[in-house]
Amino acid sequence: MKTFTIVLLSYILVAGKTLDIWVTTSDKSFIPACRICISGIDSCLYSDLNGHIAINFKDQFGPILFCASGYADTIVTDLPDVDTLTIQLEELSPINTLAPIKVTAPQIKLTGFQLKNRPILFTSSDILNTAGTGGDVSRFIATQPSVVASISEGYDNTLYIRGGRPTEVLFIVDGIEFENVNHFSKANGSGGPVGFINSDYIKSVSYYAGAMPAEYPSRLSSIINICMKNGSFTTYKGSAAAKMTGGMLSIEGPLLHQYGSIAVAARYINFEPLSRLVDNSGFPKLGDIYAKCLFSPNEKLTMYVTGVYSYNHNNFRYPSLFPSGNGYNRNTINEIEQIGQGGGGFTVRYNNKITQELTLGVSFREGKRYDSLSDFNSGYFLNSFAQNPISENIINKNNTSLKYKATFTIGGFDSIVAGARISSSHFSIKNGEYSQYIVSLSTDTVYALWADTKKAWFHGNEAGLFFDVPLQKRNMIADVGLRYDYYGLLGKHTLSPSVVADFTLPSAAVLTISYGLYHQFPTEIPLLLFNSLSARRFISRDSLERMELQLLQDVKPYRCQQLGIGCKTSLFDHFFIKGDLYYKWYDREFLHNNQFSISVLEMDSNGDYKISNQNGKRKSMGVELMLNTDDHQWCYFSIGGSVFSVLNRYSNGNWYHDWTDVGYTFSACSRISFFEHHMVSLTASAMGGRPYTKPTTGRTLFSSTQSEWFSDRLDRIFYVNLLYKYTTKIRALSLEGSIEILNLFNAQPALDYRFNGERNIKIAPFGITPILGIAVNI
Repeated sequence: MKTFTIVLLSYILVAGKTLDIWVTTSDKSFIPACRICISGIDSCLYSDLNGHIAINFKDQFGPILFCASGYADTIVTDLPDVDTLTIQLEELSPINTLAPIKVTAPQIKLTGFQLKNRPILFTSSDILNTAGTGGDVSRFIATQPSVVASISEGYDNTLYIRGGRPTEVLFIVDGIEFENVNHFSKANGSGGPVGFINSDYIKSVSYYAGAMPAEYPSRLSSIINICMKNGSFTTYKGSAAAKMTGGMLSIEGPLLHQYGSIAVAARYINFEPLSRLVDNSGFPKLGDIYAKCLFSPNEKLTMYVTGVYSYNHNNFRYPSLFPSGNGYNRNTINEIEQIGQGGGGFTVRYNNKITQELTLGVSFREGKRYDSLSDFNSGYFLNSFAQNPISENIINKNNTSLKYKATFTIGGFDSIVAGARISSSHFSIKNGEYSQYIVSLSTDTVYALWADTKKAWFHGNEAGLFFDVPLQKRNMIADVGLRYDYYGLLGKHTLSPSVVADFTLPSAAVLTISYGLYHQFPTEIPLLLFNSLSARRFISRDSLERMELQLLQDVKPYRCQQLGIGCKTSLFDHFFIKGDLYYKWYDREFLHNNQFSISVLEMDSNGDYKISNQNGKRKSMGVELMLNTDDHQWCYFSIGGSVFSVLNRYSNGNWYHDWTDVGYTFSACSRISFFEHHMVSLTASAMGGRPYTKPTTGRTLFSSTQSEWFSDRLDRIFYVNLLYKYTTKIRALSLEGSIEILNLFNAQPALDYRFNGERNIKIAPFGITPILGIAVNI
């Protein structure tokens, strides 16, 4: 199937800001224990005995509600750009009025670099105001150095980070674990043409590549932690937006006497308007819903529930020809895909010299997908029928996880983190093969045939413990982490140590050295084993599930050692420069027999199936560099890139380029706001071409099966994107109009080749694609 996406490259390092607030009476007396609720921040805060509170934040937030016993509630709707704020509350009287606001002090100052294994941080503003991302968090992640995406027939949001696989990436949304956050996603992958996380409601994204904290479920490549905004504590408000591909509606407001909030947002997207711009046989329709309910009755307790749900539908037509009495007719299949993903989270925090968090996450994935021709390998159909064998795959997965985390202090050790995680996953897999309007070579008749279907159901439990100790001595800050995991389906135990140290140098630079040994459950192996076993027609349905569970006991968790050295510093007070050198060593890979074949299952001397040896090796190494400004509001600029290599050792003992080894990535982004209402963003991105493409297999009416692959490096990828936004206010309405032009100079490289039933054709991305949009906020 052919899908599509758009890519650009940029890079953002977000520093935090601090706002000091003093709450006083009209006679300048301080008010302690004043309850302060901020839209966009999960929990309400309280002033200390001196009426003071310091708030750290990384993005602009909404109205602030001040509540104190015996005083009138006060709402600050337009937060001034200051670093000190004094609020005067009026004592309650028969007529309550809003107190005036007195502002003192200079502009807000940046607090500098984040230390102690801090991730790369960015916000919804960065995602929505960068040209080419289309407001998609996955596309923004694809802008980071050493991240490869849009290099295949699907050219979707599949992420290959620092030489890792899509299965090595984990998304966490308000504590809910997602292997994929995209519509029309593939099982065990990070791809999909459109993300279902609504970027308008993203509060912050923490992106870890390399050194990952021990508290997160173990992954070999990356952790992407997405925190969503809550609704307003003070007022009800809504918004509506429309583009040529769809629209969005949202509403939010206070709940339970302003001790809580609720936010609900829904989107609908239809790519039919792009049918004249894209060479694609199917155009998806999709929708998603986001909801978050938060309750914070006091400073010691915060509870929230978050839900995300997506729905997809696609009518797709497979091209092929078959002879009839009237000559040749077009053979089509109407394909419908439905994939749902969602979940909910619940967290309780109690703070009394110790902070405790309990998070429950539930997610599910239901996917029905068809494949034809280019990915079809069934010799039975290829030898028996001339055209269009179709495989149907249904893959459902439900996951429930419970995580407990405690942060406490012992002796001279501050902010020690310890906790546990348990997880239960249920897999349901089914596949079948059929051919519609086929030509039997033996009888020369046309008819449809369904083959025998196979299915399996099984579940696996995981358990983990984690411990993280911060260390500080003079100019060094370090984190030492240790994680233990048990994988029930494999019956294996792992221990994953890691250490990250920041050294402050005399030149005001920070040198970071990190090392980690990471393990991961091989999430793609259950499906690979099922597909391999179900293709053996002598294996019955009853024995297939039993054989798979037995074989999984011989699979080892994947393992990767990572070493990183980085340096970051400031230039001329307004520019930041960051460089990283990394090396990754995988030593539990399944062996590559060639560029396209991985040995997972083999037969022993007794004719029984067994798991192949996991003695394959893979290594990834690279250098990353980024220069950017510190102004994210009026004028922002960044430029950077990476040079890297990803190599696999094959069964012959030699090293070869990995399929994703494009060699380099480059990005540049500029963004400027002017005359109060206007914003323009221009981005450019590039990456080297792939070393080779996947094999293509097809059968014509009058020739035998053909397999071939292209050894020449594919075209280099280069994009330029432009985004213009106009915003204004008309009374209570805030209006926004935008135009985004993707692939401005119409660079269309050969991303891949596919067999269309007649010949191999080039796969190219979008041409010049303008997208118009309008939004109304109340």
